[in-house]
Amino acid sequence: MAIEITNVESKPSVVYNRVLLNSLKIDQKPILEDDTPAYYKLRIEYTVYGVDENGQRQYKPKINVIHLDDVGAHAMEKAMQGDLDLAQAMAAIEAAFAKIVEDQTSLGSARVI
Repeated sequence: MAIEITNVESKPSVVYNRVLLNSLKIDQKPILEDDTPAYYKLRIEYTVYGVDENGQRQYKPKINVIHLDDVGAHAMEKAMQGDLDLAQAMAAIEAAFAKIVEDQTSLGSARVI
């Protein structure tokens, strides 16, 4: 997965304007009460890279890390400010997980509740 960014660093012939997702990890804390919102920890590792004049990727050596301890609370806070992107992204991840469970297991149909 490659993502283009706007705050870029350049070397002669290479503009570092892309991000490679190295790792995405989501941990959910088990909760006993069904009406309690889910608690997710998110860890993302990514590398910034550019493409040189020969079409070769040039990766920066540093692996960057983003941690969010309670993604749901963070998404809610942003949504209350009018920014729904993180909440929608988390909903999309839940929907993708349901589809993967349905397609890759014998558990039958699956849906987000």
